[in-house]
Amino acid sequence: KKTTKLSRSARAGVIFPVGRMMRYLRRGTHKYRIGMGAPVYMAAVIEYLAAEILELAGNAARDNKKGRITPRHILLAVANDEELNQLLRGVTIASGGVLPRIHPELLAKKRGSGGKEFLEAVKELRKAHGPLELTGAALSQANGLAAKFVIHCHIPQWGSDKCEEQLEKTIKNCLSVAEDKKLKSVAFPSFPSGRNGFPKQTAAQVILRAISSHFAASSSSTVKNIYFLLFDNESIGIYVQEMAKLDTK
Repeated sequence: KKTTKLSRSARAGVIFPVGRMMRYLRRGTHKYRIGMGAPVYMAAVIEYLAAEILELAGNAARDNKKGRITPRHILLAVANDEELNQLLRGVTIASGGVLPRIHPELLAKKRGSGGKEFLEAVKELRKAHGPLELTGAALSQANGLAAKFVIHCHIPQWGSDKCEEQLEKTIKNCLSVAEDKKLKSVAFPSFPSGRNGFPKQTAAQVILRAISSHFAASSSSTVKNIYFLLFDNESIGIYVQEMAKLDTK
């Protein structure tokens, strides 16, 4: 009775070619002893990582309402998983695009509150212009802070009437103030999802839509860089996904 010859991969229960990996291991490290279990373990680990990345990339494609996985979705999958991001940080994914550049100094270091000088600047601003109206924005000196100026704004509370429209108008007003002062960069914290109670996903969508609309309506702008001050992986992942949706439009 004839017996079917099984490959090393089939005997090990993996899909990736164990025999080929064994040859590569022996070719590249010929002076070391390579055990028979090494290529099997290597194939199993690579197979697991490939399946994990494909699952996360499929989720990214689904969130972006796409029926086919692209290199961009693979890049987003790796970026949104902390372990994969650490493992594949130095890997370049062809045609994957780039991730939003979040300034490390804005994320890593927590600055002070500005002290008495900044408080005096805020009081002077209030005396000169009065209390800010809803969606209003005004600029003051950033004494004691890393930035040169601070843009103060009045954001609506989540659940109030037309709160999303008002938040979008607030962001546009902040950018207009920056344009009037001819600022080159603006940093937005995740203030709507803090005390104002906006869901993180909704806040990110409204903020990015307002920024996109502002630059679409402006033929020339002094603002060249916009930063987002995000302090948790969930918020970073949400902004990455929402920016990817803007890229596809």
